[in-house]
Amino acid sequence: FVRQQAEAAATRLLQEDLADDSARIAHAYQRTLGRRLTSTEHDVILNFVQSEKDSTTAWTQVFHSLIASLDFRFLN
Repeated sequence: FVRQQAEAAATRLLQEDLADDSARIAHAYQRTLGRRLTSTEHDVILNFVQSEKDSTTAWTQVFHSLIASLDFRFLN
């Protein structure tokens, strides 16, 4: 179920009219975690997304990791 939701979120993200991968990263964080990302998080994800050949698979993995994160599961 989580994998399916991550894939659906990735597909929606790639269909949105966003300027570049940096904008997609910021949007993914805001949509999934409800917060802005740190510069370190941005750099790690940007390097990952740009190193992958298939963008849908890459973004699915990004969303899967966000959903699996502690920030997603717990409120501060």
